[in-house]
Amino acid sequence: CLIAPYPGSRLTSNAIARAGGLQQWRATAEELTDPEYRMWHWLKNPPPDFPVLVGYGSEDRFAKGMQQIADCFPTSARHILPGEHDWPVWQRLCAEFLDSNIMAAGLST
Repeated sequence: CLIAPYPGSRLTSNAIARAGGLQQWRATAEELTDPEYRMWHWLKNPPPDFPVLVGYGSEDRFAKGMQQIADCFPTSARHILPGEHDWPVWQRLCAEFLDSNIMAAGLST
């Protein structure tokens, strides 16, 4: 359950953007010592059946980066609600996650 996941610093996002996007970016050995770069490296090819909900508010100040994270997963895993980077959005997303039965699906794989 990724609620308003932090997409990383500008250093990380700029390095990926300079490479032409996530699929063109190749992490260096030095970058892979950094947790942000390792996260993006994993997001390049997450398991296709990975049970996940990625949610955030459409007006969240980090929405652009969160959209990039969400785009790494199937459309059905993406939950974008009206709102900002605040508790009302996160509480609704948490309720959606609990109602989604994702955990039961993940346990059966």
